[in-house]
Amino acid sequence: QAAKDSKRFTVPDFASQRCNFLGKVFESQPAFAWLKCEEGIVDCERFLREKKKIITKSGKYFGDDRSYVRISMLDRDSIFNIF
Repeated sequence: QAAKDSKRFTVPDFASQRCNFLGKVFESQPAFAWLKCEEGIVDCERFLREKKKIITKSGKYFGDDRSYVRISMLDRDSIFNIF
């Protein structure tokens, strides 16, 4: 939600999926989120590391450009409160 309220970052939306084991529909809760830096930020990994002290993995390692990063969703709450 924090990234959605910002014009500096965008995140993809994932559709809810049916769990075959429980037979219920759940929202996606991935361990990693893909974040795209907007507003002219070319190297998102560098921006987040230098400005916010957040360690991410650049999209260049996953076949995408440097405006994307993969960020762990399994981090401390203090990291998420930065946004």
